[in-house]
Amino acid sequence: MDLFRGVAITLVITLHAVTMPAVRDVEPMPWLADLFLFLSPLRVPVLFAMSGMLLARAVRKPLGVYVSGKVRHLLWPFLLWGIITVLLVGRRSQFSDPWEWIGGFGHLWFLGTLLFCVALGWFTKWVPAWVPALALPVLLVLLEPSEPVLRDYLFYGTYYFLGAVLMTMRRTVQAAGPWVPIAGTAVGLLGMVATGDSPMTQFGVTGVLAPLPWFVVITWVGPRLPRMRFLEWIGRNSVIWYCAHFPALSLAVRWATQSGMDGVGVNLAALAGGVLFPLVLVLGGDWTRWLFSLPASRRARPVDSAPPVRAAATQEHARSGPGSRMPESVGSRSH
Repeated sequence: MDLFRGVAITLVITLHAVTMPAVRDVEPMPWLADLFLFLSPLRVPVLFAMSGMLLARAVRKPLGVYVSGKVRHLLWPFLLWGIITVLLVGRRSQFSDPWEWIGGFGHLWFLGTLLFCVALGWFTKWVPAWVPALALPVLLVLLEPSEPVLRDYLFYGTYYFLGAVLMTMRRTVQAAGPWVPIAGTAVGLLGMVATGDSPMTQFGVTGVLAPLPWFVVITWVGPRLPRMRFLEWIGRNSVIWYCAHFPALSLAVRWATQSGMDGVGVNLAALAGGVLFPLVLVLGGDWTRWLFSLPASRRARPVDSAPPVRAAATQEHARSGPGSRMPESVGSRSH
């Protein structure tokens, strides 16, 4: 999981460095942008599924411990970095929109959707995970909600609960022959082609089904991969990279364009900002940990003793909008 999170974070930051300059009329390299957009089903849906794979273990905790953990590792960075992001690169008027607070400011929509998933996930103590895994996409197709927050809940929530279902089947999948990843990759590529260069815009049946083969492929391949410690290190601290890269990258793009850079120069400046600022925060250790994980009370520590950033990294991931042009306002959503 750490490895795949690290890969996903790297893809997200690179994608944003390529596409975000477009909001200031700096055209990205078309072939590179198209490549990252084509990989969309391999990023966010898979990350939600991996978070869902941890659900069964999480709900074995007492309700108080479960809730406090989500408040510390999800709600806290969701609110804090939402405010920071708007103050740095957004519009103050976004604070008056209740949907922004519910769904998340800009890139923090991921944590907002994950909060919905973990709230609903508590009820899998009594209801099997396959029930919401089936109910959410059905509601998505039948209701076709116009509010982006509700679409995110139903669309990406589907993958969260499918991950919980897959967790119960993982040993069977991992014990299967090599035909599993071969067939899964073939079907997955066909799904990418069927959904076009922006699969997340298709919230219908095709869009929902396209990422599913990759869940099986990753489950089979994961235990067979060699250790890649640098990417695993990024994955373990994914909440920091996720929260901090977007505002830093946005400011870097603003500085580069005002300095007269264009083309690849702006892309490289954006990539540098999106990498260096989170890297400093990761290396800050305990000095910066409170920005991403609310410290536990002394009474709670013996029960909920997982290191905050490590615990947060098991739940939070990065999302990149697959649209070839990023919205200038961080409050906007593009899928």
